[in-house]
Amino acid sequence: MKQYHTKHLALYALLLCTFFACAKDDPIVENPSGETFIYKLNIVNGNISGNETYEGTVDKENKTIDFTIAAETDIQAVRFQGKLSLGARLDKETYDFSESLSQTVQVVNGENTGDYQVNVTLKKAEQAPVIQKMTVKLSDGSSTEAFVSYVDQTVYMKATQSNEVEITGISCLPKRATYSLTKAANGKVSKDDPGEIVLDFMGLKTSYYLSFANTPVFGADFASGGIYDFSANAAGASIHADFAAENTRSADFDGNRVLVVSRQGGNNPKILYFDDLKNGDGDKEKKLDITGLSGGTYVISSGRLSHGHIYICNLTTALADTEAGALKIYHWQDENATPETIFRFNGTLNGEVLSKGRFGDNLSVCLDENGNGYIFLFTQDGKQMLRLDVSGFNAVSNPYIIDAPAEVSYYASVNRVDGSENEYVLTSARAPIILMDKDGNIIYKLDGASVPVRGTDARIIHFNYERYLVMTSGRAATSDPVQTLYVYDISSGASTVQALTAFEEGDKLPVFSYSLDGSTASAYAANTGWGIINDKLRLLGAATKAGFMVAEFSKKSQ
Repeated sequence: MKQYHTKHLALYALLLCTFFACAKDDPIVENPSGETFIYKLNIVNGNISGNETYEGTVDKENKTIDFTIAAETDIQAVRFQGKLSLGARLDKETYDFSESLSQTVQVVNGENTGDYQVNVTLKKAEQAPVIQKMTVKLSDGSSTEAFVSYVDQTVYMKATQSNEVEITGISCLPKRATYSLTKAANGKVSKDDPGEIVLDFMGLKTSYYLSFANTPVFGADFASGGIYDFSANAAGASIHADFAAENTRSADFDGNRVLVVSRQGGNNPKILYFDDLKNGDGDKEKKLDITGLSGGTYVISSGRLSHGHIYICNLTTALADTEAGALKIYHWQDENATPETIFRFNGTLNGEVLSKGRFGDNLSVCLDENGNGYIFLFTQDGKQMLRLDVSGFNAVSNPYIIDAPAEVSYYASVNRVDGSENEYVLTSARAPIILMDKDGNIIYKLDGASVPVRGTDARIIHFNYERYLVMTSGRAATSDPVQTLYVYDISSGASTVQALTAFEEGDKLPVFSYSLDGSTASAYAANTGWGIINDKLRLLGAATKAGFMVAEFSKKSQ
């Protein structure tokens, strides 16, 4: 048997303890140095989520450490982690900065101690407060936990048999938020006029209606929807002809119309109508006028629908000031219109070269009802994101190249989060789901294993007071899952970040999925689309060499 001598064990302990401060009862520390220095210190429970890390600026000579952190951080219980002298530890597990943003942090090493002055600067508050939990006491003396709906901003107190309830406990995020009841007397509210509860965090306010009702039924009834299938799935009709090969790599859906950017048999972009598909007629189509479309490696490549308008781009394998090299974006006011070229880009702006990459494998159009917003495209290598300003649906300007927040594949998409001003979901068939702002700054990033491989064109949508993450997967290899539309309930959480965080901490099981059952494809593009028509949720799942399906779901009933 191999023997380990005492001197080897001591050396091993020395190496282990050079990284982070050991806990108070850490058994590894056998040779404390007696020194009380802080070389590096981080706050590790930052922001409203409690999982962001902020690195402090250490002034070794003056023994001060400065932090600038999100105002939403729980500064009543700040946790530190860092690199300290061998054998040293901090004197507390957590520190309270709520009374003063400047605190003395003591380093303890055996009988020796050393003091550092830690100064915290709070950024401007950005996140409105939310109710995390609320308990009420009913008329019969029993207690219950209310149901907090973040979507319709209502607290359901489950007190239908009570004329009056007493609010006995409220916890909020951020934790320093305060609250007031607009119609309360001594913490009690009346069924006749319960009023609201108003939260305040550093001037940001949120109001919730108070309801004596029980928890309502929200969301879509995915168990009894109508599915109209034109995919390779044997349960439906045969695969739609435009998707059988790899000549159709882009589709979109607004609830009434399916846009199919087809190169099957030539340049054949078209619109299919939901009512026809519902009646089983997948061949009835409205071909788009293609007058004036020309140039590029492919004349048409990717497309999107937006508030009745249609957008399609060509594909260029290398931006250049030539007919083949220029990126073009075409616009149709509707499916009966003649197209207009609203953007031509050779990769330069005012004589400066912005990019010479391949563009057109993807096109994302994120506009409001007035036609204002952005168009996004990515290079084939996924390293550059081209953002364009759009106003009035057809005025495109200000090409701006941004380093992509992840190396996405060329089948990438950017979709604005439903109901949000500056949150966009970036997905591709290669990178994980990323929540970003318009400038490509990452707000939240899902773990790559949280959703099925090749999932792309993700949308975050709302229907009947529930929030859903919807996506469709492509299939590049036989080891990949077959192309599938997935729907996940991410209603938990008052914000998109909180919803995605709760999703990752949960079982991550879809509330609905449907297989398109296609074969592998070298162009493994996939698309998702949605719309709410006549109080019903309609969805699209489409993928190359798999076909597509549309579905319609009613609201859940009691």
